Amino acid sequence: MKRILAAALSLALLCMLTACGGKKTPDEGTVKEGVCYELTGIAPDAAAMAVDGVEVPMDLYFYNLCYAASYLESYMNAYGMGFDWSMEIEDGMTMLDAVKEGALSNAKSFAVIEKLAQENNVILDEDALSRLKTQRKQTVDNFGGEEAFQAELDKLGLREESYDRMCRSDYLYDALAELAAAEGSSLYATDAQLVAFAAEQGWMTADHILLLTRDMSSHEELDDEIKAEKKALAEELKAKLDAYTGDDLVGYFTELADEYSEDSGRALNPEGYTFGSGQMVEEFESTAAALGEGEVSEIVKSYYGYHIILRKPLNEEKAIEAMRGSYFDELVSRRIENAVVEMDPRVEKMDIAGVYDAFSARMRADEEAAAENAPAENGIDVTDPAQEAVQN
Repeated sequence: MKRILAAALSLALLCMLTACGGKKTPDEGTVKEGVCYELTGIAPDAAAMAVDGVEVPMDLYFYNLCYAASYLESYMNAYGMGFDWSMEIEDGMTMLDAVKEGALSNAKSFAVIEKLAQENNVILDEDALSRLKTQRKQTVDNFGGEEAFQAELDKLGLREESYDRMCRSDYLYDALAELAAAEGSSLYATDAQLVAFAAEQGWMTADHILLLTRDMSSHEELDDEIKAEKKALAEELKAKLDAYTGDDLVGYFTELADEYSEDSGRALNPEGYTFGSGQMVEEFESTAAALGEGEVSEIVKSYYGYHIILRKPLNEEKAIEAMRGSYFDELVSRRIENAVVEMDPRVEKMDIAGVYDAFSARMRADEEAAAENAPAENGIDVTDPAQEAVQN
């Protein structure tokens, strides 16, 4: 017997973001019943918040809260740590903070996609609508029919309007991404925009001379005598660069790198690397970021060995190539990060831990009741996970 909560959440997770559609909900809401209302005191069709002017209904936010908490609880239980709302996860963030952040992030994602669709006049085509219809039918069939499907939505506190809006998300996101890839469209980025965007994201180009202090086939460190020789050579090369008085430092650096660098990736990157945050070893990245264009670093030690780094102007061709595929995702991420949120004060004051604990208790009770009432089929108890596995 699959857990009801996990099954329903996994289905909805396939389309966590959302699309345009759905009516504008009144501030106070009109629905005064259901799990969401009973546990929060807020109508499910009330506006829990507005994100850049797009209202997010309470039932959708309630669902995201419960999903975020359920996910963390399952994760912690899987590692035998238990679920403690006050447990500090990292940098002062508690479990409660993480649930709040996860739910808000999903709600903001939902609204930002809607907003982008509205701004760019994007609607779902007939093919997407047909696939949505097929998807819904498959979901209903998986639950055993319309009545069972509606019962699952009720248990999750979701109105069908909100569920439908969620399930449009993947399709709408794809439509927006296709628009962003279409040259001349409202979301298409020019080469100049991509270069500027890459620079804003901290992308840079840097070359280096690497003298390895580690055997890259075994990843074991070389002996001290060889490492000392590598250090001495690095100092010699640095001294040559410091003494250079010509007018083509970049060319001279390239000559030395071509002759002495032991970076196996140099064959594919003869002019250096163009990269964003987190793509290079930390010592290399932080040193390159601190240099001005045309500056050469001191000798830098990393896991791999000794580096001498030259910061170069951003390679625009490589930056454009790198940004073209990720520009839309980055655009959405920035819109989500910078979205203005106006939250209903009642939602801000809500006892999230108490709400989820009560919700979880209800789900467990429903599951236990369903297990007790489930009939045996062909002599096999379908409520027994082991027997179910045999059938599958």
